[in-house]
Amino acid sequence: MDQPELEVSEIDELERVVGDAGAKARRLELSLLERITNRFSDERRIGSGGFGEVYLGVLPSGLRIAVKKLYPIAGLDEIAFANEISIIMKVAHENIVRLIGYCDHTNHEHIEHNGKLIFAKYRQILICTEYMPNGSLTSHINGKIYNNTACPPQY
Repeated sequence: MDQPELEVSEIDELERVVGDAGAKARRLELSLLERITNRFSDERRIGSGGFGEVYLGVLPSGLRIAVKKLYPIAGLDEIAFANEISIIMKVAHENIVRLIGYCDHTNHEHIEHNGKLIFAKYRQILICTEYMPNGSLTSHINGKIYNNTACPPQY
């Protein structure tokens, strides 16, 4: 199946951002994130938490990113989301995963509600970061991952 030219250039740009530690995070299309996560398949789900599900995104070159699909958040408007992304993009530290990109996508659907056809909005917010293959911070803190040490951490 042929890929649209735009999507090929989007993938090239995403691979450039992932490979360049100094590159600025960018807005990503939902269709691109669906493609690299195999449509957010269970096989690609690598974690979940209070704010969303995390999926492994695999680029054609083999580079990997973590794609966090946030649960719907009441009251998060476009301005608040843009401010949060702007702040996160400025953070750079060796102990913090780097923001690769983000997606703020709204679908408009006609649905039936109380016998009437209404026009509803379904918003999806996704945040893409560097992929860290050694498990979650929670697993390390709780002593579930010991990095091949002889004994678990002592508290």
